[in-house]
Amino acid sequence: MKDMSIPLLAAVSSSTEETVRPIADFHPTLWGTHFLKSAADVETIDDATQEQHAALKQEVRRMITTTANKLAHKLHMIDSVQRLGVAYHFEKEIEDELGKVSHDLDRDDLYVVSLRFRLFRQQGVKISCDVFEKFKDDEGKFKESLINDIRGMFSLHEAAYLAVRGEDILDEAIAFTTSHLKSIISISDHSHVNSKLPEQIRRSLQIPLRKAAARLEARYFLDIYSRDDLHDETLLKFAKLDFNILQAAHQKEASIMTRWWNDLGFPKKVPYARDRIVETYIWMLLGVSYDPNLAFGRIFASKVMCMLTIIDDTFDAYGTFEQLTHFTEAVTRL
Repeated sequence: MKDMSIPLLAAVSSSTEETVRPIADFHPTLWGTHFLKSAADVETIDDATQEQHAALKQEVRRMITTTANKLAHKLHMIDSVQRLGVAYHFEKEIEDELGKVSHDLDRDDLYVVSLRFRLFRQQGVKISCDVFEKFKDDEGKFKESLINDIRGMFSLHEAAYLAVRGEDILDEAIAFTTSHLKSIISISDHSHVNSKLPEQIRRSLQIPLRKAAARLEARYFLDIYSRDDLHDETLLKFAKLDFNILQAAHQKEASIMTRWWNDLGFPKKVPYARDRIVETYIWMLLGVSYDPNLAFGRIFASKVMCMLTIIDDTFDAYGTFEQLTHFTEAVTRL
């Protein structure tokens, strides 16, 4: 059968004169067929690995739901689970455990109050920023004595970024902690202070947890947590195994996207458009959700974004005014 296809937008142009187009000259894709090849190299998760994953998952679930003697330990456990990127396995358990946490914070220190505040806000649980009022002096400023509590200051810094409009005390907390944490970092660079906490503080000053991509944060925290003398070995093993399983699944999804893009021939049919199929998928992965249960939605949304990118580049980097007018009118009639 004879190929009756025509170049995009060519049908609306009747002029024999040379058409001047605003070509953007985007660079080619950096990935090529990388994910098509790497997907073939990804080993299928065997039964033994799946059984190990399931067993570790059950043990971590037990650890979350087992009543701890100290509130700080329970909150630290939940925080570690979330930072390691495995909280999607235990959403109900985490919600239930946070619901059991006492609302009486009068005797708790800055670290516990700040951590509880952040975990509640992250979970969507209502909690007032007034819990930090007790850490202010008679002049309405944060107490200078807090400077000596480095872990508490770090916890307050992370918590303050979950502020909503009008919570001035949290804006003050960011300014207060940022100034003093920078000084702590400067001192640690010339001393033998434990390197893990200053390292986390340095990262937080650049990218607070609230603004960090969850999957990148999980990879970063895996390294930090493994070097923590107080880390839980079961949780660490589960987090590493889960990370590798998810990474393999995401690589396969990237290969599906690459194959779809190439099979439809977009690189040849619309050579003027950005070939950013992998970047679009990664953006969805990091910015929307990495949950394996949402793979279909992630892939579908990535495809929609790629199609919108073609339309965007057609307007910005290819079509003439006349062609784009016809195109807009055609879409409007749909």
